Amino acid sequence: MNNILITISIILNGILLAFLFGLVPLLLYISIAVNILFLWYVRKSIMNTSDVQEDLLVIMRTIEGFTDHLENLHSMEMFYGEPVLQDLINHSKTTTNDIVDVLEKYYDERVEEIDDDEENNEEEEKEEPILY
Repeated sequence: MNNILITISIILNGILLAFLFGLVPLLLYISIAVNILFLWYVRKSIMNTSDVQEDLLVIMRTIEGFTDHLENLHSMEMFYGEPVLQDLINHSKTTTNDIVDVLEKYYDERVEEIDDDEENNEEEEKEEPILY
């Protein structure tokens, strides 16, 4: 209800300005109103962008934790050398690298590299994306 009253007030004030002072003050009034609207929109967009950046960082930390957990599981005597776990570790590292690439592309965010020392020679020949 308040938004409707504010809108009606702005319109009536604009009509009053046009009637009392002419067209130039009306155009100035409209210009100021439009600039205020644009500033509000830009502020809201910047806040939304920073929220997206924080969410991507949280996702990346979660995947890094998952990768560490898999590596600890893989290093256990019972599972050491298991190819399915090794593939899962490689896939989680690739996913983390993809998220890092997005962060670097859009947010100039620098993140630590993930070590790929345990990968097989076959994996090195595929030219997977790496961190720079």
